[in-house]
Amino acid sequence: MAQLALGDYPDRYRLANELHARPFPVLEPPTRAVLLAIKEPEAAADRDRTADLEHLTALLDRFGAPHPAPGANHYSGALGRAFLKWEMHTEFVTYTLFSGQMGAEPFSDEVFKLFPQDWLAAAPGKLVTS
Repeated sequence: MAQLALGDYPDRYRLANELHARPFPVLEPPTRAVLLAIKEPEAAADRDRTADLEHLTALLDRFGAPHPAPGANHYSGALGRAFLKWEMHTEFVTYTLFSGQMGAEPFSDEVFKLFPQDWLAAAPGKLVTS
């Protein structure tokens, strides 16, 4: 790699290795993706992370999907006919759902319907972005 005039962040390699520890899904077109980021409104960095894992597990159970390893901070796997990527960050969690089930309308929000409404309502936090 070429030498850059910009110095490395002290934890650059540790952080890069963490990024690569979370595999990226292989997608086949056409695929639609939706993302939910959920965050506790107060003291998010100090939240009870077991609630995040329990909420993920509740979703997986609805689809008969396997659970992540205890203490996991990321998960990828089939969720019915879709593929779920879940990541726990310091202050929030993300749920990214990929589906090849394409409707006739481009950029439709149909994939969001794969998230059960009562499960969404029980989320431990509030929606940051979608």
